Amino acid sequence: MKKNRIIWGIVALVVLLTIAVSFGTKSSYSQKENSNKQNNDGYGDLSKYAVADYDAPLPVNTAERDDRIRKNNRYDKQDWVVKKPHPEDGGVGLFDEIPPVPLIPDAESDLIIVGKVTNAAAYLSNDKTGIYSEFTVEIKQILKNNISKDIESGKTIITDRAGGFVRYSNGQKVLYTNSTKALPYTGGNFLFFLRNDKNSPNYEIITVFELKGNKVIQLDFGRRFDEFQNFGISAFLETVRNKIAESSNNKQPERSYE
Repeated sequence: MKKNRIIWGIVALVVLLTIAVSFGTKSSYSQKENSNKQNNDGYGDLSKYAVADYDAPLPVNTAERDDRIRKNNRYDKQDWVVKKPHPEDGGVGLFDEIPPVPLIPDAESDLIIVGKVTNAAAYLSNDKTGIYSEFTVEIKQILKNNISKDIESGKTIITDRAGGFVRYSNGQKVLYTNSTKALPYTGGNFLFFLRNDKNSPNYEIITVFELKGNKVIQLDFGRRFDEFQNFGISAFLETVRNKIAESSNNKQPERSYE
């Protein structure tokens, strides 16, 4: 799996802002920008993103430490997080060459839910080369469940995805984001497509859509969303349900609970 890391500084900011104006591409930002203002990079209010301290120790409690190590392991060997960033670096983008999943990855998902993010936290991988954000999600609706009979509306699950802020010992904060995979945020309602690879207690986010007002907002890039631009939430969820039913009728998979 080939990935490319791009470090954005002031020069890159000027260049990319120019490109963004001309071609509509995503721009980056520098540490000097006000993190509470709307940005041109598509990530909005930077204060929404969770922060991991680079020098944070593992939990003292043995069970909690082992649990965190297992969760961190998914993001080892990323060659992404910078040990000593340049003082003017405000963001590090990750570009990979993995083909994007289908726009509605029902077949690839073990669990598909509508939920509200009630909490977010960020952690470094065990080798400190990767970072991920962990989201506590209160389940509102279950569209597909091939994971556990214990998953019910009203309960919470923990999901995660690569990305988040890293705060270094000198106080500098650097935002690490994937070029095609955005992060949800605390307080928002989302449609989650989740994978359970059994290597981590957390559910990995395959893709995610924000549900705001009566609009469905595509957070991930790589697949065109044109045909659903005018869909309200109910219509989009019905489309997802129909795809799940169609896949189930074609493949007739057995539900496999842990």
